[in-house]
Amino acid sequence: MASLHASVGVKLVDYYLSRGQYDFCVISEANSFSVVAAMTLKPRAGGAVERLVKLEAVDIEETQNIAHNAGYTLPSDLAMTDVFNFV
Repeated sequence: MASLHASVGVKLVDYYLSRGQYDFCVISEANSFSVVAAMTLKPRAGGAVERLVKLEAVDIEETQNIAHNAGYTLPSDLAMTDVFNFV
């Protein structure tokens, strides 16, 4: 697994066996989601993994800033601070 990551310039941060819906979890750092997607093509094509799920971390502060600047008026008196109240 480490050599696969290194071959495309992706940092293998850690990996875990897990219980539940997913049997294995790999944490990687890459410059783009496309690199991670491409890295998984050969193992999937060779049948080494099935139902591979890739998740990308999202910066909540960056998302909030973009949302605050979006040119949209809410259809009610709901304020954007209410929309992001969970943070």
